[in-house]
Formats: sequence, C-alpha cells, structure tokens
Amino acid sequence: MLYTDGKGNGNYPEKAWKGNDIFRRHVDDPRATLARMITRLDVHVKWVVDVLKERGLYENTIIIFSSDNGHHTAGGVGSYDYFDSNAGLRGHKRSLHEGGIRVPTIAFGGGLKSRDVDTRLAQYQIKDTLEEMLSGRHQSKSFWNVFRGRSAQQLDHLYFHFLHESTLYPTDGSVQAVIKGDWKLIRYGKDGPYTRLYNLKNDHYENKSYNHERCDIVLELKHIMNQYALKDDLELLKGNCD
Repeated sequence: MLYTDGKGNGNYPEKAWKGNDIFRRHVDDPRATLARMITRLDVHVKWVVDVLKERGLYENTIIIFSSDNGHHTAGGVGSYDYFDSNAGLRGHKRSLHEGGIRVPTIAFGGGLKSRDVDTRLAQYQIKDTLEEMLSGRHQSKSFWNVFRGRSAQQLDHLYFHFLHESTLYPTDGSVQAVIKGDWKLIRYGKDGPYTRLYNLKNDHYENKSYNHERCDIVLELKHIMNQYALKDDLELLKGNCD
C-alpha cells in the first residue's frame, strides 16, 4: 500500500507539522504517517495471531483489541472529518463527549463465535472480566458473559472523570460524565462550570441538551457525580439543572 508518490510527497492533502511546545516532533506528512501507523498496527496484530496459531494456542487465547480514546487532533493530523475517524460523533481525545470515549472493542480467539454486540461497557471493567475468565468466579464489573453471547447484568451507571493537566489546558479544568440508561450528563470544568444532559438513544451525536426538559434526570446524575467528585469539585455540583 502506497502512502506517498515515491518522491516523499504524501498522497493526502497535507500541511507539514512544524511542532509546538507540547508536540515537538516535525512531521512532513502527518496524514500519511497516521495511515501508515494504522496499517502497521494491523500487521502486528496479525503477527500475534499467526504465532498463536502456529503454537496451537489460539483456541485457548482471548485477544481483546480496543482504543484508549477517540480521534487525536494533535501532531498535524488535524480535523477528524478527513478520515471520518469519529463517524460523526462529537468530540475527540480529552473530551468526554462520545467522540472522545466511545470506541469499538473487538474480542476474538478462544472459541468465541462471530457476532456484533451493541452493549455499552467501560474499559475499567476489563480487570474484573479477566479475573472471571481465569478463575470462573463471577466479578461485579465483568462483561465476560457479553463476550460469550449471554445476557449480562449491566452496571447501574458508568462514570468518567478527566482531570486536565493545568500546565497544558489551563482553562478547561476537570470534566465529569455519568451514563445511566439512555441518559448522559457531562459536567464541564472549573472556569464557568455547567452541565449538559443528552439522550444517547435518540441522539448519540449529542446535538440536543435536555437539561430543563428533564431536570429530574439532571439532579439524579449530579447526585451520582457527587459520590465520585474530588473535594474541590463538590461546590460545582449544586442541586440545580445548570
């Protein structure tokens, strides 16, 4: 697969990345570089699978493949619209919008059957999942039954908290999100704190806020946030719909 024209010029509309105070590396063709990295990742995963099969271990091995976040706009790659990296979802890395935290997860090997599963899970559940796989004892946050195509009890809610590093993002502050059922509440940072309530079933692009239409849900999810919030954040989670 070719990513350049043979003269060092990328086959994508490019603007060289000169670097900045955070990402210092110079990159002549950031989009072509990203495409090459994705291909290389595919090749390396195949190497792992091939070795497992050669050694007769594939049927006894579960491989879990995912991403730690959504699209990253840094380093000159720019907007995620070009590669449609977020499939239209709002946000990117360091955001708690769906484009920052909603990523696919693939599990294969170990006799798992091919199926698509539309179940909302969090990667912090993987520890319990692996423990249940190895021990056979049920773990509270495990989604091992989901991999096996069986019904599994969902967690009451999923909680996310991203504390931005003040030296890099001095105006953003910390961000929290709670997902419960079809509803998702995001509480934005310390500089002018506010919340937004979204219904992921009707609008996973997070275009419409339901704060004042469903104040009851806002208050319920704020109460959950209060259980996890850092001490400095508690004053920001007052009992209102904003």
